[in-house]
Amino acid sequence: MNKETIDLIFPAMIHLCGILHVRYFSDILEHYGGENYTRKQILAHLQQHLPDHCCLKDGFLYDADGFDTWEQWTYILERSDGKPIYLPPLDELSSYADPAYAEWTPAAQQLLLFLEETTQRGHLRPLLERASLDLRRNTSPQEVIQHLLAANILLPEAALPAFGSLFVQFYNHTRLYVNHGYTPEELKQLHFAKKIKVPSDQCH
Repeated sequence: MNKETIDLIFPAMIHLCGILHVRYFSDILEHYGGENYTRKQILAHLQQHLPDHCCLKDGFLYDADGFDTWEQWTYILERSDGKPIYLPPLDELSSYADPAYAEWTPAAQQLLLFLEETTQRGHLRPLLERASLDLRRNTSPQEVIQHLLAANILLPEAALPAFGSLFVQFYNHTRLYVNHGYTPEELKQLHFAKKIKVPSDQCH
């Protein structure tokens, strides 16, 4: 694995998962074809080559744009504890090197089409991409919905049930910091496959 790939993996994993202890990167780098680096080697590398939009504290590498306080990161650590780390193919992971990247899912496309047809407005995709990023960073679904409606998205009352159903699917297929990059739907499927035990507070 060349240096460019190593330097891509660190920020991409952080923009996907939010925060990871450096001890995890030994397995992550090995997974993507790298050598079996020690925690000490990884920490030394990060101290000399800290990725843009990332911070390092007490052995944790985290998204500098994520939260204002360390207490908020502590909450993410508590919620993600014990969950597996999502490791997509390298070409998919590379997209997350951009801190503003939001995966465009079929559920997002369905919600977009519904909003455009119902409101007769165009150019709504950036709003949904922003909503996806906010959800990833642990903004509550209720607050994200309020942000959407505050952006002059006016829905007739008869359309609200369909909007609610589509938004739930949008959320359930969004990658979240509290899930180490997995979507709620993916964790539910892993749970049903009896590969992991998922806390009961996941949105289904």
